[in-house]
Amino acid sequence: MIMGIFENAAAIGKLGIFLVLFGSVAEAVMFIWERMQRKNRKSEDSEPSGKPGFDILKYPADKLAKPYVPRLVTAEGTAGFFIAAGIVCMILGGSGIPFPAVALIAMFLGISCEVAVSNLKYSSRIKSDSDVIFVPNLSGCNGKVSVAIPAGVTGEGKVRLVCKGAVTEIKALSSDEVVLDPGTDVTVLYAWKDDEVMVKKI
Repeated sequence: MIMGIFENAAAIGKLGIFLVLFGSVAEAVMFIWERMQRKNRKSEDSEPSGKPGFDILKYPADKLAKPYVPRLVTAEGTAGFFIAAGIVCMILGGSGIPFPAVALIAMFLGISCEVAVSNLKYSSRIKSDSDVIFVPNLSGCNGKVSVAIPAGVTGEGKVRLVCKGAVTEIKALSSDEVVLDPGTDVTVLYAWKDDEVMVKKI
């Protein structure tokens, strides 16, 4: 019984190591792919945002840059979950503690590790990747309402913004007490959620 637990725990640990390597390779591939897509999008732009007469609302939807939104679950975080759970099982599996208790401890520490790794990844990307549009960094950006925003934080609409030379669209709430119709000039006050901003009319 105990040997079986140790063998299973070792297998979980090996799986975790494999997932770390797999997740790292997958993340590198996605990083290169995103850079290539961004480069192609910029090279294909027929109306750069700095050109006189540029209309942000007529900008092609397929060329909009998507803001980076943090994910609760990442490949690296999932790998960390399996590694942490596997280490706990290997350490406590033969200690005499009932296996259900060991499993609960492994689950708790695994989830904690997953959350920590995912948050660390997001924080490091904000500091290191200057080409990616992060929602917290949209504060102070100006743009126009693309989908009407109800008054007084009663509902959400959408705004188009120019950030780092790219045009992006994101959900938005308004601090104004009037409805902001499409075409209204706005500025971003701060990030309201991971994928939404608070704006006001300018």
